[in-house]
Amino acid sequence: MASNSTLNVPSFSFLLLLFLAATLLSGIIPTTSSKELPIREATVLDLQLAFKIAWDTNLKENIATKDKLNNTADSFALHGSVVPRDSGFAKRLRKSGAVILGKASLSEWCYSRTLNAPNGWNARVGQGKTDGSILCPSEVNSVVGIKPTVGLTCRAGVVPISPRQDTVGPIRRTLIDAAYVLEAVAGIDARDKETIEVSQYIPRGGYSQYLKIDGLRGKRLGLLGAAVEFFLGNDTFRKETFKKHLRTLVKKEAMLVGNLELDLDKIYANPSEDTALKAERKLSLNDYLQDLVVSPVRNLADVLAINKKNPKLERLDYGQEQFLLAQRTNGIGNKEKAAILTLETLSKTGFEKIMKENKLDAVVPPTSYFYHVLAIRGYPGVTVPAGYGKDGTDNISNSPLRDLFPP
Repeated sequence: MASNSTLNVPSFSFLLLLFLAATLLSGIIPTTSSKELPIREATVLDLQLAFKIAWDTNLKENIATKDKLNNTADSFALHGSVVPRDSGFAKRLRKSGAVILGKASLSEWCYSRTLNAPNGWNARVGQGKTDGSILCPSEVNSVVGIKPTVGLTCRAGVVPISPRQDTVGPIRRTLIDAAYVLEAVAGIDARDKETIEVSQYIPRGGYSQYLKIDGLRGKRLGLLGAAVEFFLGNDTFRKETFKKHLRTLVKKEAMLVGNLELDLDKIYANPSEDTALKAERKLSLNDYLQDLVVSPVRNLADVLAINKKNPKLERLDYGQEQFLLAQRTNGIGNKEKAAILTLETLSKTGFEKIMKENKLDAVVPPTSYFYHVLAIRGYPGVTVPAGYGKDGTDNISNSPLRDLFPP
């Protein structure tokens, strides 16, 4: 994913950052089971049972499905390509009873071709509604997004950028739905070796067991001293909204650990992620393209060439500088290794240190644009709606505890 440090964000939500284990927000999960649906208003339990039996979903167009749907990362270069099989993510969804209705638009090549195009733009559709991979579009659209730890879900069959940072997770209307999807897709897949190591952290009994009405009681939630000013600036309305929701967390008996220091300027200004991603982008994309059954392009050089031949179709006025920079790399050399080590050090001495030393269950920044801190080390995160702006258009979204669950 491309780094984006833009601070003038159009929306607002809570982002709960989880370290290895998932501690989800509160909900109502009955402990008994229903075997049939009577002719009456459906209960939460009925809906859960129906969800497990069959449910429908869309996938982004960079997640492979072996059917008549496109798998193009919203580029013309991959139009007509044929994948060898379902992606690991799609395979698990189908096994759980999901019906894949279609593909959702995304920034072309997952915003890895150029940084000059608007977020959400691609040549096939034009301007879409997105701003990142999971957390940012969830915030913009006032829904729930779960960014899993890298390796918790299978990435095989997904158009890649970086095996070190890529992850696939659910975007759903409620946290209950998102938790069930995460249960369905998490686990070992032989085609993604990272899933073998991370699978040991999947809780026995799944994630939905943590959706409890008193789920916040006793949880230690960290507040970063500089995060509000860094992300919200002079936006007093969002600042007050954030404070209001912090008071709600206290009422739910969460323990807020405040004034934690994390040097966000140092993290966001560091060029190491871009250095590493350039080489990783070329290597991983070439491998993906070589695995396709049919494809107009077989490597990054082919993609650059086909874009150049179709400058109007692919809007080359936006450029393809990120692809050109990636093409000039030659594997993971000393420069790239040093960059990756820098990212590990920034994370271990920053976010990871804060989590461990303060024994936190989560950190609560005021916006999903904190995702960069997570991405560079493969950390997970959850974003939930938190209200709307004064004019009703900006997605501060709904209160994180009010509308996600039944009363």
